[in-house]
Amino acid sequence: MDGYLSFFALGMAVITGALMYWLIRRGTSPMQARLENRCIHCGYNLVATPDRCPECGADVDHDDYIAGELDAHLLEDEWLEAPMKQRIPEFSEEAIPIHTTQKMAEATLLQEQLASRGYACRLKSATFKETYTGMSIPRPTYTVEVYTDDLAAARQYVRSLRRAVRLKHSAMQ
Repeated sequence: MDGYLSFFALGMAVITGALMYWLIRRGTSPMQARLENRCIHCGYNLVATPDRCPECGADVDHDDYIAGELDAHLLEDEWLEAPMKQRIPEFSEEAIPIHTTQKMAEATLLQEQLASRGYACRLKSATFKETYTGMSIPRPTYTVEVYTDDLAAARQYVRSLRRAVRLKHSAMQ
């Protein structure tokens, strides 16, 4: 009888440990979600559908809207001499995320840069809760979204900001 009782206790300990691990891991940051191939908006596993989240419908093009830092110098100092009037999106257009960050200033500057180029865009904020050793820590996250008619041009601009960072890093090495 003691053998069955200790086997049961061991089984319960394993199940409890697995449950605790799952509870801690599900509250990860957007960057962790990207690294684990999960949607940064809802946490859905993207192994089978890497380009679009089937759970929330978000466009998931990691190279274009999540990965990499933006060149802060270009964001702050490189403004168009004659800014364009921001385009008003059509009713049928969808807003697609192109960059997510935890830095409010970076997201705001990117949204302003895109707007000054005439692109229909918006800035959204959300709070994700990260869990570390049982403590839940709220982390604000800012997402810049661009409407579909301006998506290709806006992505090209964001790529240029990321490329500038990569060139600076490679020049330092």
